[in-house]
Parts: sequence; structure tokens; C-alpha cells
Amino acid sequence: MSTLCPSLAGCHVDNDGKTVRGSHSDEWMPLHLVSAWCSANGLTLGQVATEQKSNEITAIPALLQALQPQGATVAIDAMGTQHDIAETIVAGGADYVLAVKDNQPTLADAMRDWFAAAQAGRLEHSYWEHVEHDKGHGRLETRVCRVTEDVAWLKRLGQECAGIQRLVMVESHRTVKGHTSAEYRYFISSRACKAQEMAGLIRRMGHREWFAPRARHVPGRGCPPDTRPDSRAQPGPAAQDHAEPGAAGPATRRQAPQLEERAQPGGLECRLPQPVARPCLIRVFM
Repeated sequence: MSTLCPSLAGCHVDNDGKTVRGSHSDEWMPLHLVSAWCSANGLTLGQVATEQKSNEITAIPALLQALQPQGATVAIDAMGTQHDIAETIVAGGADYVLAVKDNQPTLADAMRDWFAAAQAGRLEHSYWEHVEHDKGHGRLETRVCRVTEDVAWLKRLGQECAGIQRLVMVESHRTVKGHTSAEYRYFISSRACKAQEMAGLIRRMGHREWFAPRARHVPGRGCPPDTRPDSRAQPGPAAQDHAEPGAAGPATRRQAPQLEERAQPGGLECRLPQPVARPCLIRVFM
């Protein structure tokens, strides 16, 4: 991995979480994976397994600390738009692009009001604008990315994140079979760039098919899958511990293991002490 991706400087590192389909039963919690993806190389850099989606807030900083993405631009969906996560990214020498949705209602409403007022000409502050057109598969889409450096007023609302430099609005109009729909998305960023570059960073955030790869047995590495009835819902621990890099293992057991750290052929594996109901597995493929 270090040969394929010797440094993350200048790379776009996308972080998101997905729950692995069919990984739960009456006795097993569903497996939720938070993964980091380098779009330039097409590589999964690391994964953190948690038992619940709400654990993304604590899992993302652990994954970032393991990756050390100095010089990279880290993109995270709205679940990761937290002051502590932004501070962790900036302290590590990286930039961030964080989605803003209604889980941050004060910030989301304030950004909607700002861009509405700016477009109506009620503000003295200007913004950069970049327009893209995309056509294919019977779909016509127009995206307008608007970026402003007017962020000082966020401090008065208590919504200023560490290192914030830009507020972003992406307006999309999509026409399929004569029907047109509109979508408005908002982001904050510590990267001091204009609309064209920002549009490229946000466009990469949509490429997330890799986040839930299928589990599979790798010959010669670990044990074969369980042959017990309903083995899909109750796999053995070796199926997860020896998964191929980039592959999501089956469900995590409720009982948290003792603290241990060992080198695996697929990368560094480190089990961290967690509450019994919420074990955490970090896999870094660097």
C-alpha cells in the first residue's frame, strides 16, 4: 500500500459509513463500517467497524488519527460535521469539506439565509460561482457551485469551526424524461479555494459505491466460512479478522476482546478497548 500511495498530500480522502447488508440477527448487531477512500488512487485506506451508525462521530477521529492525512483534503458527510472532528483534521495538517444538513439546524438555516440574501442582492459580500452541465443516460443535469469567504459572522452564532475558510452552496437541477427536480446542498470548508476547485472536491464525494464491499473468504488466510446453519448471520471471528483489504467483514461480536495489536498481511490491525456493547475494529492498509 505504501508503494501505491506513499503520501496523502494533495489527495482527496472521502469518509463515509455504511451498514453491511445481512450482517445482523437476533444475537448479532449489524456491522457498520466507516471507511476512508483515496479517489486519486482508487484505494480504501482504512476502515473502522462499529455496531451503530451513531458511533461514526467517535470512529471518524480514530480513523483519521491512524491515517495521518497531512496535506490531504478530507471530505465527510453530515454525520461528521462536528467541531471536534474539524479541529482534529486541521490539527493534523489537512483540510476538510464537511456537508451541512438539518442535523446542524442552526448552521444549515443560517447558510440558507446567507445565500438567499446574497443572490437577492441584499448583501455587500460577493461569492464565486461555477456552472457545470452533465448529460448521459437520459439525464440532463446542471450544477451551480457558489463559494464565499464571508465566514466571520459564524462566530456570533457559535457555529465557527476550526480553520473554516469557505461556505459553499451547490444548486442542482436534474431533468429526466421531461421531469425537472431541484436539490440544494451546503458545505463548509477549511480549503481556501474558489468555486471551480470546490465543485471538483464536492463532486468526488458522490463516488461511494466502494463503501460496502462484499465479505469473502481468502484462501490461505484465516479460516473458511462457518458451515453452521444460518452462517451468514453468525460467522466465525476469523472471517472478519482476516478479510481482504477493502472487504467488509461480517458482524462484530458483542463481547469486546482484550486490548491487542498485531501485524496482519492486509495491514495493521488494532483492537481498542471499548464498552462491551460497542467493540471497535480499526484496519489501516498503509
